[in-house]
Parts: sequence; structure tokens; C-alpha cells
Amino acid sequence: MTLSTLTKHEAKTRSDLLEVQRYDIDVDMTGLLEGEEWRSTSTISFTCSEPGASTFVDVAMDVTRATLN
Repeated sequence: MTLSTLTKHEAKTRSDLLEVQRYDIDVDMTGLLEGEEWRSTSTISFTCSEPGASTFVDVAMDVTRATLN
């Protein structure tokens, strides 16, 4: 897995576009002692000043599924 670095310009652009209200993170530790894999679900609640605009979320793990609603 390769992590890219968020540029100052990207951070400013995203900050101007989004206002995050909250982060909810649910971690499933079932089987943690038996192996290296574990699952979590992260929910980010936010508003966007330009509906339909493109943006991105930084992640530090492999993503199985992502949904935007």
C-alpha cells in the first residue's frame, strides 16, 4: 500500500469545500488475536458548499467498499 501526501493546496481546497460535522468509527476486534486483519466502518457526516463537486477522503488502510449518500 502506498500513501500519498496531501498537498497544502489540496487541503485548502477541501477545507473551503467541506464542513465536517462528525466522524463515527466502529471497530470490530473479533479475531484480532488470531490474525492481522480486522474490520472497521467509518462514517463521516459533512456538508458541501458546492453540491456535486469532486473531493476525496484520506485512508490509511485497504478499502473494501465506499458509499457516498
